[in-house]
Amino acid sequence: MDTVEQSREALHLVQFNHYDLALIDLRMPDIDGVTLTQSLAKLRPDIDIIIVTGYPLLESAITTFKSGAKDYLQKPYTTKELKNVVSSCLTQRMVRLEKESMPRVRVIPLEKYYTWATYDFVIPAGIFISRNHCWVELNPDGRVCIGIDDFAKRIIGKITNLELPANGLHVHNGKTLFVVHSSRRTISFPSPVTGRVVKNNKEILKTLDDLDSSVYGKHWFCMISCADFSADLNDLMIGKSVQQFFEQEVRDCCSIFKPAVDENKKIRESLKGNGSFWAKLSDLTDNEWKKLVDCFFVN
Repeated sequence: MDTVEQSREALHLVQFNHYDLALIDLRMPDIDGVTLTQSLAKLRPDIDIIIVTGYPLLESAITTFKSGAKDYLQKPYTTKELKNVVSSCLTQRMVRLEKESMPRVRVIPLEKYYTWATYDFVIPAGIFISRNHCWVELNPDGRVCIGIDDFAKRIIGKITNLELPANGLHVHNGKTLFVVHSSRRTISFPSPVTGRVVKNNKEILKTLDDLDSSVYGKHWFCMISCADFSADLNDLMIGKSVQQFFEQEVRDCCSIFKPAVDENKKIRESLKGNGSFWAKLSDLTDNEWKKLVDCFFVN
């Protein structure tokens, strides 16, 4: 925390130091608080500003809010009032930053998938998604190709092995279809359909690294001839419903497991080095990992 008496000193400090919050007096000896707020908002829009003044005027308040201030504190104020305003501002800041830092969810044409920002969750248009995070693509011959979606891939991280179903195996909706392994974790994926496995994609076992760039399209795990695909549709989503489902899953995952990440020193230290929250989920404790799998991959 730093304290200065001149606006120019404040503008100098913010160029070389990190601050979450700035309390600015409306009446400064060199540059007035409104001008300082405007300058600070342009120079460092990531800093939240609270205006402090002993001359509360509606016009001044409106001007400072338009200039970028988040709140207004009138002098004289008590320690409790100061704490309440600062606490409220920091809470709103945390909510805003968490929202801004969450990946967006996009449904786009498959041909554009490979050029999209990797930070986003991207679902190719025209494919179905199950609530256990398998994707299903219906072929012209009525058979379906099945793989895992982007959400599942983000959580499990780098895939080191796959246990694919045998050709000819009869599978039932909700029963284990294939198993995905990373270096430390395993997820069993329930089948999104009922039918017979007509082909497993053994070729994908030779190119597992390709799953780091895409899990859709040619990166299917198995092909199934469905017994009654119209019945399976009751448990599948497509289009806008997929986007809404993904957005809720992302929010739930961050909400449920952020406390666990914060408590895990190993993960917390790796995140300080700009590591990804999603890439570090496999470092959760065994109990937390089981909770995660139960939340998102078990019927």
